[in-house]
This record gives sequence, C-alpha cells and structure tokens, in this order.
Amino acid sequence: MALLPRIHDLNEYDFKFSSSIGIRQMKQLRELLWVDQLYNLVLMGPSGTGNE
Repeated sequence: MALLPRIHDLNEYDFKFSSSIGIRQMKQLRELLWVDQLYNLVLMGPSGTGNE
C-alpha cells in the first residue's frame, strides 16, 4: 500500500534533495563497518518525502 519501488538502490540517492547526509558519510555507511560493530542504522526523513 505504501507504493515503495520494488528496487531501491543507494546508487540513486539524490544528495541535492536532502543535505542532512553527505557523499562522504554515505560512502562510509556503504562500507558496512557499522554491521561488524553491531550498531543499528535507521535512515528516515520527514513525512511526505517518499515516492508518490
């Protein structure tokens, strides 16, 4: 019901849309070191920023 895209890839992340995370930070997250350190990760944005 949420109409989320079937394929959702971080390669398509629009850094111009949101300035809360930079390219460098995203690259670090994609290295997945946080998984080895047993950290949880939640990416979220304001209401209404999803796919219409």
